[in-house]
This record gives sequence, C-alpha cells and structure tokens, in this order.
Amino acid sequence: MKTSHLEMDRRIGQFKAACRKAGVKLTHQRLEIFREVAASPEHPDAETVFRGVEKHIPTVSLDTVYRTLWLLNDLHLVTTLGPRRERVRFDANLDPHHHKDANMVWDFLSLTPESIHQVTVLFSDRGTPFGYRHMNGYSGHTFMWYNARGEYWWVKIHFKTEQGIKTFTRQEAVRLADEDPDQATRDLFEGIRRGEAPAWKVNVQKVEQSAFSPGNFVPGIGPSPDRMLQARLFSYQDTQRHRLGPNYHLIPVNAPKAALFCKADSEYGERVARGLGLDTNEMKRLAAMTQEERVQATLS
Repeated sequence: MKTSHLEMDRRIGQFKAACRKAGVKLTHQRLEIFREVAASPEHPDAETVFRGVEKHIPTVSLDTVYRTLWLLNDLHLVTTLGPRRERVRFDANLDPHHHKDANMVWDFLSLTPESIHQVTVLFSDRGTPFGYRHMNGYSGHTFMWYNARGEYWWVKIHFKTEQGIKTFTRQEAVRLADEDPDQATRDLFEGIRRGEAPAWKVNVQKVEQSAFSPGNFVPGIGPSPDRMLQARLFSYQDTQRHRLGPNYHLIPVNAPKAALFCKADSEYGERVARGLGLDTNEMKRLAAMTQEERVQATLS
C-alpha cells in the first residue's frame, strides 16, 4: 500500500530524530535512500533502492546505498528481511510500539521461493520434531563440488536420520514448550548416555542436470488456456535444450521410469538404449506398440 504524505512526514521526522540522537550526519543522500525504502509499497532490495535514488541523485553509488541501508538498520530505522550474507530486502518498519509484524516473515518467504522446502517441512508434522535424533538435516543452500580437473557439480547435502522420523502433536509441542523447553537437548544427551548414539546417513543430491518443465504431461492431464502456462510449455523445454543439450530428456534423472517411447525414439539405436539401461530389442519392441500398450507393458 502506498505511503500517505502524513505517514511519510512522520517517518522522516523519526529518521531525523534518530540521526540526531545517534550523532549521525544527516545528508541529502541518506534522506533520499530512506525515503525510497519508506515510499515503496513492497520491500525493495538494495539494487532496487539504488535505481530509485539514482533518478533523483545521478551521482549516488550502489556502495553508498548498501552502506546507508545497513546504517539505517543499525539505527532501527529499517528492518532487514534476511541475513546479511544473502540478497536482503528492507522494510521501513517504524512501529513506535515495536509490535511484531506477522506479515514480515511471509513477505520474506514469498520473495525467496528457494525457501519452499524448508517452509513445507516447518508447517508439516515434522515442524515439531521429538528431538534432534529423530529429524533430518539439510544443507539448505546449494554448494559446488569440484575436482583438480576443473569439473564441478551443484549439490545439496541431506542428512537422513537412521532413528526414524518422530514428531509431537501440536498439543504436545505447546505443552512441552512451557514445561520442558530443553526436551530436544535432553533426549539427545540421554540417548547417548544409554549407548544409543544417533546416526545420520549423508546423501548428496546432484541437481545440475535436473530439467523441469510444465510441458511434461501424462495421459489424462493437459494444459489450460492460461497465457503464462502456454508460454512456459515451450520456453522451459527450450531452456533445457540450450542448457543440457537436445537429448536432455534421456538423461537418467529426467528419463521416465515407465519408458513411453514414440517411433522416433527407436532411431536413436543402441546408444540411447544403453544410456537408459535398456537393450536394443526391448526398445524396438516398445516403440512398435501404441501408447496404451506401452503403459501396460512397462507397468506390469
């Protein structure tokens, strides 16, 4: 929602008062940077703030904007929606009562779709784990594994509990938060003392060859006239062809588990069959069938 003139005047007054109290020099650049954040209907990142301020002050630098935003954060004039090491967004949240803003968390999560796995876990039964021994761990971020030959892979690391997943109900979690907030630490300590040292299996997910597209349908599902979807039906697959090559759909991570071949696939011959773990005769047999026959043959 757009900030009213009265609200803007109030916020600028708070900005000036905070600078005077902290002994911070009030400059035109700092004022315009703060105004840009306060006037934004969304929560802008530093680059967005820079582009807005640059229209009024062409000499401003991105470095000045960064340093000013973190100065304003230290003065509690803006709130950061994310840790410093990431591309953060800023909110001129100047509630004089310092009430918690329930929308801030969801603003951050909705603006960072890479958090969806974490949010899904958090709001499922796994969001209230019995203890550390009975929960999985994830690297969260993607890392690069590389070797001396200069080869590299993008990976995520998963730590799968070998004790099994065990969770509390909502009622149990609320009760223990009041009665025994150290339950997770105590369970871990007592388990080790009993000789039941916990263990996790480490798995590495290599993601650089995963190719997703909303154009991948199974029988019974088709696209709607949604214009955004219609554009993505071909653009996603074009992107994967450019990124991974024309046969990206034959890479094992992308290949169907129940192989549904068309006649053109049989022309790839032994190389494709070997790559998919099939023999040439089996591929030719499947290619000669109708789609319905292939479904039955591969699922039986």
